[in-house]
Amino acid sequence: MGRTGFALAALGAVVITSPAAPPPPAGCDLAAKVAAADKKRDANIREVRSVRQYRLHNPRWEKDATMTALVSSDQNGRKKYKILDMQAEGTQKTVLKRILEGEVEVSGEKAEDSSLSPDNYEFTTLGYESCGARRCLAVQLTPKRKSKVLLEGKAWFDVDESAPIRVEGRPTKSLGFWVGRPLIVQEFRKVGDFWLSSSNKSVAEVKIIGKTELTVKFVDYSVTPKSGAPLMACARACSPKLSD
Repeated sequence: MGRTGFALAALGAVVITSPAAPPPPAGCDLAAKVAAADKKRDANIREVRSVRQYRLHNPRWEKDATMTALVSSDQNGRKKYKILDMQAEGTQKTVLKRILEGEVEVSGEKAEDSSLSPDNYEFTTLGYESCGARRCLAVQLTPKRKSKVLLEGKAWFDVDESAPIRVEGRPTKSLGFWVGRPLIVQEFRKVGDFWLSSSNKSVAEVKIIGKTELTVKFVDYSVTPKSGAPLMACARACSPKLSD
């Protein structure tokens, strides 16, 4: 999958106690099933475009910094971006641009694998939970190596589709001197047959300026599969930039 990112939001999961629920699968079996399903879905992607709304918040600032960007990713995961709007000043502007540049730098064929797979994680199943209208399986994630892209924490998977609904945790390796190991939460939604990010949030104790939050909302999507018709998923009217 390799789309694990930054986000924080309350899911309100409620544990299902019904005796009719089947016993949860072994962690290794679930990890293999999730990886296989994700690989099959990704194999049919030619390009994904998304309009993203970034918001950077720090209590010391008079107002938040915001940015809207069009980000595209090809079948090999390589990314490129175009800034559509930015409301930021000084350091805020530098930070927002650096976030986009960092996404591009770590994408592509040489990018470190961040997928939720047996190669990267030990899965420990915790039991069934309700994720809104979906039945989910909660899992403890234990990375197999120190990495900036692997999270030590918890994940929730759609039982029927072996797809992630939500992932939360902290990187096993510091992202850098200034931000350390932020709390990262990512939520997903389904677009056609594909599961893609819906929102990301990271909370970090940044040196000198203190607690800082980065929130990313994926408001519009355009997915071009290798076979089948293109898919559009938008919060309101789709941006014309998606089809440029």
